[in-house]
Amino acid sequence: MKKEKVLSVSVAAYNVENFIRNTLDSCVIDTILDDIEVIVVNDGSTDGTKAIVEEFVDSYPDTFKLIDKENEGYGSTVMLGIKNATGKYFKLLDGDDWFDKKGICKLVDELKNTDVDAVISAMSVSDGEKYTCKAPLWSEIDGKTIDKKEFDYNKSFGIWELTVKTELMKKAKLDLPLHCLYTDQIFVMKAMVQIHKIKIICDSVYCYRKGFDEQSSSRNSRKKHFEEFASVYDVILQIYLENRYEDGIARSEERRVGKECRS
Repeated sequence: MKKEKVLSVSVAAYNVENFIRNTLDSCVIDTILDDIEVIVVNDGSTDGTKAIVEEFVDSYPDTFKLIDKENEGYGSTVMLGIKNATGKYFKLLDGDDWFDKKGICKLVDELKNTDVDAVISAMSVSDGEKYTCKAPLWSEIDGKTIDKKEFDYNKSFGIWELTVKTELMKKAKLDLPLHCLYTDQIFVMKAMVQIHKIKIICDSVYCYRKGFDEQSSSRNSRKKHFEEFASVYDVILQIYLENRYEDGIARSEERRVGKECRS
């Protein structure tokens, strides 16, 4: 009988043949291979991405899975990842990013010994030359578990820092827009509506690659895809309106969204 997985990692992959090997290599750690599953959703890549992923599936069939589909955008990969996840917890990983090996091992160990709804961990940012750890602004409560009501939403975070119970994300029934950027922010909002107990870890787990003009987070991309950016925040506002009395989370999120839209 197969061992129950502690963590499901959903990897969004679209034309990332120059990065995907490093991404998946960061999950190949003997001490946690039996505890994780890595679901790579190939979103209609036209380069060698699929062939590289198949190498990992062949080498580690109990850990790596490949879902091959037509191109529908980032949101479609997230929804398929959640649908196929079997681990107790769920985490997203972009196909051009990677995990800090010590950090992911620490996270898996924490997940084995907790039953919180979500874990927020630190991340590192790479500009291609140097790596900077972006520690959570709430480092004073490192290692502690807090209730969502105690959370300071002025200290924002993204999907890179969030690990959440899989059953809660299945319950959330995400319906993310297709062919649309910035849907990761809808994921975070929907997750925060569902969770109650949060554990903080200041170890860096996620390594985010930045510095490319084509990235969705770049200034040029935000200008080019402004309508998509605005439509995502329309969805977030709707989530707020539906959950405005949910422990204050939606009201705090709306204030943050308003600040970002004005900046």
